[in-house]
Amino acid sequence: MKMNTKKLTLTAMFTALVYIGTMMAIPIPKTSGILNLGDAIIIISSVILGPIPAAFAGAVGASLGDLTWGAIHYIPATFMIKGAMGFIIGYLARSKSMKSIRKSAIVAEIFMVGGYFVYELLFLNLLMGDGGFGYAIFGVPFNITQGIVAVVVAMWSIKYIQKNEYFNDISKL
Repeated sequence: MKMNTKKLTLTAMFTALVYIGTMMAIPIPKTSGILNLGDAIIIISSVILGPIPAAFAGAVGASLGDLTWGAIHYIPATFMIKGAMGFIIGYLARSKSMKSIRKSAIVAEIFMVGGYFVYELLFLNLLMGDGGFGYAIFGVPFNITQGIVAVVVAMWSIKYIQKNEYFNDISKL
């Protein structure tokens, strides 16, 4: 994939915004998880940048957030899950219609909830001996909440971004 300077710059900007959105978080009690707005920015970046740059922005931005939060054991899962989310949305929402964006965002958020559940169940339980099924299931409602908020915030934001005369120019980079 050929990347021009504008798209590279936007990818870097969205990587930073995903990090900032991840850092604007509420810690979840009794876990090392957080509720954050990083997913909303991943959705927005996917619509603007497409699958590959959005995968990079999601994977790197959110992983740096985990590093800063001190949740180092989540970095491998976050890198894969948030990167996959960016790719899924960017790929499935190519038409840029609100319906395709909403559907792809919901698919990606379901992937996020399932991905973290499996990671916590397998990695944290089997390798770290850290709480088992109860620990993994405890995070599911929080991840669902984060996903719902992300989709609502992103859809509202995209609705206004698409009205901007520069949106079509940016989306064609």
